[in-house]
Amino acid sequence: MTQKSTQGERFRELESYLEKTLPIFKKKCQENLQLGSRKCDLLISLLGYSPATTVFATAALQPKELIVITSEDALEKGSYKLLVDMIGEFDLLESRRMRYENLNILNPQHIYTLVARHANKQNVFVDITGGTKIMTAAAAQAAWENNAQSCYIHSDLDEQKKLIPGTEELLLLENPSEAKAKAWRNKGVDAWKSRNFSMARDAFEISEQLNPDPSFDEIAQPLCTFYEYLFNFDVKKLEEPLNEIKKTITKTAMKKLIRKNNLGNKLENLIELFDKPEPLADSNTKIAVFLTLAQEYSKLGRYEFAGLLAYRTIEELIDVGLRQLSEKRNFDRNDPKYEGLTDNLDELKEKFNKLCSHHLPEKVALADGYALLILLGSEQYGSGSIFDKPTMTPEQVFKKIQGTCSARNQSILAHGNKPLGEDKYKDIYNLAQKLSEIVAENGTISWKEINSRIDTITPPRLGELIEQPNA
Repeated sequence: MTQKSTQGERFRELESYLEKTLPIFKKKCQENLQLGSRKCDLLISLLGYSPATTVFATAALQPKELIVITSEDALEKGSYKLLVDMIGEFDLLESRRMRYENLNILNPQHIYTLVARHANKQNVFVDITGGTKIMTAAAAQAAWENNAQSCYIHSDLDEQKKLIPGTEELLLLENPSEAKAKAWRNKGVDAWKSRNFSMARDAFEISEQLNPDPSFDEIAQPLCTFYEYLFNFDVKKLEEPLNEIKKTITKTAMKKLIRKNNLGNKLENLIELFDKPEPLADSNTKIAVFLTLAQEYSKLGRYEFAGLLAYRTIEELIDVGLRQLSEKRNFDRNDPKYEGLTDNLDELKEKFNKLCSHHLPEKVALADGYALLILLGSEQYGSGSIFDKPTMTPEQVFKKIQGTCSARNQSILAHGNKPLGEDKYKDIYNLAQKLSEIVAENGTISWKEINSRIDTITPPRLGELIEQPNA
């Protein structure tokens, strides 16, 4: 039989085989969630004797361009020509978008170099099904090291080890080092969720070394450092991670990542809020930090810390409220100048003694400070609405405030031995929120601005950034 007649026979056999199997294969590809909407600009396919697997890979990935890596022997036997004819027969790709590279298939370095030269572009797939085992090993290594997606046409075999037509499917092969990197990255995300920022940073550092695209890990590490310092109130140390964040987000490789979940804007707002000598000198920021961290610690079940932060919020709000009432906006609870609060000091003394059952103190504690707000400030301070009980009198409101103070003072982190617990924490936190709204309505802070800053300060959901496909 002549070579021409042999080629004709091969064409007819392959055509018959593909007419039966290609429709089934294409349907599987459409249902393959792993493939999804992934784009293939370039397919690099290994070709041995049979071009069938390259035809399947081309049908599945619909590349813009196809480069076939083959040997002199396969070319002489007409395998590449048969491939071109078959791809044209099924209208899978224009022949002008196909070409081959001929190399020594016994030299893995040649194969590796050739694949690597093309694999470092975007949206490249490497089909390692055809060719020899040496070709497969070298091509897979080159694909994995250059961040290309390797793939394989899998088929079931019968008892005689013969291919079962119709079982063909395309598999995307995960880089083994990527699996390890993914495990470390997930470990980092889990630690981040539990707010163990030090452990998260260590995991992201290892993930960065293993991942072909380390952009996520590069931004996650300084974020871990920033939040570790913030949660510990090491405010003076925030400058270092903020500078690292500023430098990292300007990198070209970060553009896709920071578009996800509006991360770029969140980081810019975070930088604007804290990139200053005394970020907590601003009452809006200090209150937002206290409320944010109170929420964070409460989610972890650490109600002692959460309650302490909510209590500190109330203290700050009372300070702000009293400064608003004072003539020079400078009232200091540690060194109170009551004459700056009122023109009738004697009347204030009398009313204060009646409400609190003691004289104006030399240092103003939280409950006494709130009493001054009830006596001198807006009616809202004495309204039961602050506890969602509008019928309460100012005296009853004050007693309730005293009870809140007592619960906190008896807690373990204050002066007592009683765990604060979730319910008492919620009481303190809700009071802080209500008081924020009242103080904001009467002066220098903005409840809208505080809420906006809480959104900015709350740690981003890093897990969602790696669960989403690339933008």
